[in-house]
Amino acid sequence: MRVVSICNLKGGVGKTTTAVNLGGILATQGKRVLVVDNDQQGNTSQFFQVWSPEAEGTAEVLCLERNIKDVIQKVEDNISVLPSNINLAEANRVLMVNQSGMPIQIRLREALKTVADDYDICVIDNGPNLDYSFDNAMVASDDFIVPVKIDKYSFYGIGIMLERIKGLSYWNPNINFMGCLVTMQHNRNQLEMDGEKWLAEGSDITGTHKYKIMRTKIKYSPRVNDSTFASELITVKSKRSMAASNYVELAAEYLEEISKVSETDTRL
Repeated sequence: MRVVSICNLKGGVGKTTTAVNLGGILATQGKRVLVVDNDQQGNTSQFFQVWSPEAEGTAEVLCLERNIKDVIQKVEDNISVLPSNINLAEANRVLMVNQSGMPIQIRLREALKTVADDYDICVIDNGPNLDYSFDNAMVASDDFIVPVKIDKYSFYGIGIMLERIKGLSYWNPNINFMGCLVTMQHNRNQLEMDGEKWLAEGSDITGTHKYKIMRTKIKYSPRVNDSTFASELITVKSKRSMAASNYVELAAEYLEEISKVSETDTRL
């Protein structure tokens, strides 16, 4: 099972939309997919219609209260979800004060190992926080993708997040940065071209980071919001939209990249 995290400290950049559509499209292509909701807002769980204030899931797994096999919910033949809700906020507080037992950074990784034979791909949707649940996701992940909307507020914090991930190298020294995924792209105006250049050339607020930019770009489309409200993949709700084509391209790019990861060192 290959594990990919979708993360950015900025909200509103398309993390959940990317996670659910990447996972959903891979599932429609025959991959067995597990989607982990690692955000206390529970938007991924809501999308897949498994959210409940009483639902047990990521929080209980991190606190070692439940076996992951007992709280994963099957949505369709090829896709299952580990749900989340506000309990995840409390779980992070509990982990802060009670660090006995299994090291807290590896709990999600160890849980996922027990279901690794059941899935081909695991997609983790992370909240905009640097907390213990985020650390668990990064330690559990083989790869991570950073969705960015081209504005300066979307860029702020990417370098800080990468430094946090590097700080977890004791637990996971080989995580692959797949790159920044440009989302909500308009018609290649000068601002957006300048923004991509800014990312690629190392103008990050924390110093000299230069960021890989993924080939795929997700075009802005109001159909994306329509699909979210309908709890349908963009390829189902509006299969002829440019955004639908883009997310199919993203799935293809991801599969292509992981097929050659052994040939290319993309470690931080």
